[in-house]
Amino acid sequence: MVYAYEEKTGSVSRWSSETRYRILLELNNAIVTCKSREDLFTALSKELQRHFLYDRLCIMLYDDKLHTITYFAAADGIQPSGIVARKSRPLADGAIARMAIQSKQPVIFDDLTRYTDLSSVGELVKAGLKSTMVFPMIVRDQLLGTIHFSFRSAPDGVTELTELLQALSLQIAIAVENMMAYTSLKNSNQHLLEEKQYLLTHGREYQSTDFFFASSQMNRIMEIVDQVAATDETILITGETGTGKDFLSRLIHDRSERRDNLFV
Repeated sequence: MVYAYEEKTGSVSRWSSETRYRILLELNNAIVTCKSREDLFTALSKELQRHFLYDRLCIMLYDDKLHTITYFAAADGIQPSGIVARKSRPLADGAIARMAIQSKQPVIFDDLTRYTDLSSVGELVKAGLKSTMVFPMIVRDQLLGTIHFSFRSAPDGVTELTELLQALSLQIAIAVENMMAYTSLKNSNQHLLEEKQYLLTHGREYQSTDFFFASSQMNRIMEIVDQVAATDETILITGETGTGKDFLSRLIHDRSERRDNLFV
């Protein structure tokens, strides 16, 4: 664990085992039904503010392939200038996040003014933030990113608060992982639906509404088409090249119960 603070003595314990369990339960209940990043982060910040005060909260996602960090959602609280909320940036540009990611341990600073030489710290100090607590989000040995709590002044009982937030960070990491998986699945399903709609709309070389006929032979063929379309059987259409096998197969599909599904 990386520390840069002086513990204040004489503080009264606020975080008993029972209290921690209750906070974890209430946090889980507050975020379990969220369906978007923004909803999850908003519910999370509101619930956390019920139990302790902070001046800035943000969650950073880490891309271990690109070695970049990006915001999970817009940060809550004080917004330092020079920090772009929706744009990914190299891990090297976030000194404190880098410490937590590389060490996989909490990083605690009670006086950021002593570390303004570190990248991004200067902007926090200019915005009035003097203390920060950063926790890695790890699920099944996978590092998802970091969660940051920042304060105008160092909070009392840092050791106990660190233990509490370390427990909360695990719960938050699980929620973030679930949200990322849900979002990925939702996007994949939407992409498949769009592809399906495109194929249904544009995948036909011939349109049945443009097909006109009058001969008795074609009337007989169309009767067979309707008979076959009413079944749920696999059929084989034979004939010379250019005789319209593809068009007949699409006519059968259009007149069958599968008309709203992709033509195979």
